[in-house]
Amino acid sequence: MTKTLLLSVVAFATAHVAMAQVVFVTPRPRPLPAPLVVPAPVAPAAVPVQAPFEVPPAEEWPHMVQTLRYIHDYVVPAVGPVEPVSVYRNPALNVCAGGAPESAHKLDSAVDMVPLRPIDRVTLMRTLCGVHSEHGAAYNAGLGFYAYLRFHVDSTKFRRWNMDPAVAAECPPIVHPEDVASVGQPLVAPAPGSASAPIGAISAPITPTSPPAPSTLPPRPSKIEQ
Repeated sequence: MTKTLLLSVVAFATAHVAMAQVVFVTPRPRPLPAPLVVPAPVAPAAVPVQAPFEVPPAEEWPHMVQTLRYIHDYVVPAVGPVEPVSVYRNPALNVCAGGAPESAHKLDSAVDMVPLRPIDRVTLMRTLCGVHSEHGAAYNAGLGFYAYLRFHVDSTKFRRWNMDPAVAAECPPIVHPEDVASVGQPLVAPAPGSASAPIGAISAPITPTSPPAPSTLPPRPSKIEQ
């Protein structure tokens, strides 16, 4: 009993000595992580956007009024919606596009367009020529055709050009040599004395039977081309 008690006392004393030697260290707080810095979004560099059409000089705007009236009154009702592909051209653009030197596009009087509804070239020509023959003179309207389904309308002079042979007999061209331009396709001169001409050919001028109606628009140059 004495030995057992002695061992217990020794064990108790040893445990207290061991506990006394323990150094309690208060843990230091860990530093907080640096705040996440999100860089501000960088605006992309401005890229110049080219408008599909150039705004013409204000003094040319009245020249387009009669052209748009003719398109609204007779072209769209005849062939449906259309999409303009060339309107005003500054002198440099006109040269680049192959326009005639005195192009009506330079005066903001012409619109090149394509139909949006399905139609073939011969039907397009036949339809627009019929309307032009009946109503074009009153609007002083010019009507021309280029490659595929692209066609031209202006209000500078009553004329018609670039007819396919399939339509020329029904709707004879009214062409003045100075009106010829190369926009859209090359033009081929007809053989002398030929009854019909190839696509894009120039035929002899035909004087309109009825004079154009008086125009209230500002005066324009006497020699106007496509």
